[in-house]
Amino acid sequence: MKLYNVHDLKFTRFFFDRKPPKYIWITLLVTVLFVSLIAWGSCFLLKPYVVYGQGSVVAKDSHYVTSNVQGAVISIETSEGEYVENGDILFVVSDGKNGSEVEALLEQYNQAKEKLSIMDLYESSLREKVNHLQNHGLQQEYYGKVEYYLLQVKEEQISRKRVEESLYQKNQKLSQEQKTLASISDPMEKEGKQSSVEALQDEVKQLQQELQNIPQSDKLFYQFISELGTQRTQVETQKQELEGNHLLASTNESTYVIRATNEGYVHYLNPMYEGVSIQANGVVASISKDEPNRWVVETYVDANDIAKIKLGDPVFIQLHGLNEHLYPNIPGMVVSIDQGTLQQETSNGQVLVYRMIVMMDYAKVKDTKSFKQLKKSMPVTCKIVYEEESYLDYVLSLLNFTS
Repeated sequence: MKLYNVHDLKFTRFFFDRKPPKYIWITLLVTVLFVSLIAWGSCFLLKPYVVYGQGSVVAKDSHYVTSNVQGAVISIETSEGEYVENGDILFVVSDGKNGSEVEALLEQYNQAKEKLSIMDLYESSLREKVNHLQNHGLQQEYYGKVEYYLLQVKEEQISRKRVEESLYQKNQKLSQEQKTLASISDPMEKEGKQSSVEALQDEVKQLQQELQNIPQSDKLFYQFISELGTQRTQVETQKQELEGNHLLASTNESTYVIRATNEGYVHYLNPMYEGVSIQANGVVASISKDEPNRWVVETYVDANDIAKIKLGDPVFIQLHGLNEHLYPNIPGMVVSIDQGTLQQETSNGQVLVYRMIVMMDYAKVKDTKSFKQLKKSMPVTCKIVYEEESYLDYVLSLLNFTS
């Protein structure tokens, strides 16, 4: 086999086919356009640099309740999630020295409170004409009154229907007799028929009078409502007196009342049951109005990363436990950074962190699918964007063309 060099092949067909095929130009053009498009897009597409922080959703108007005594819970007046006004009793704590007087006053107070709720049920039973009460305990008194009222209503309906039917029949008969009387010409016969007509008229008047004399259930209803108003006022006064006496006895007997510090929904930081031990000066509950437009994210960032972050930096909030592709991140902004560090316990020991507040634009995110899944105290991850650069600058820096 003979080997040729380039000089030997300069007059061969290889050197004559100098014009490349058309598809080569098309391929070259597409490649150039593709590379140009990537270069143009890299000038506008931004690469974010983020700092991660772990946090949770909190309400801006949250108020915390602290117990200033140590003891055991003996009575829970407000349940988890219940709405309270400022000064309402949350629960009662005893240090174990309270006596029978305090317990008796507390029992009377609870009975007065229960009686007020029964009165509300009694009033609704009268208005709806349905007995919602039970024939035992404190409800028995009002149960009998409702049954009596309903019996009167039923008897009135039956009596009224019977008299109205009888009155209708008498009026029909009277009308026929009057027509017959008008057609009679004989004086003797007419006089007899006149007597019959007058007798029927008397019967009609008696039935009309009887219809008016049927017992009116409305009068009984208003009587019961009036009595209820008087009784309710008395019980309200008694309840307030018992509460005052109970507070006084509690002070003397080392029993303490924990009250709400503002209005809103109660959330106990630990499950609350009777007998649970409460530590002195410990936070036991938070109270907030639970309005989504007042929710913010409280997040904690490693102290080593705080130099990268400033107020106004954009934040993307990722919800834990949800698919990030189905529930996109919620946008927000850094609005507050603590002036100093806090110590936080982790699996690797104690670390120094900065606390930050991230606010969401409620008007923009309230209708998004992710925000609708948001709940107070829900854990989230905050991606704080502290710097952005185009992908072109990023590639050039990798190639050491820029510093």
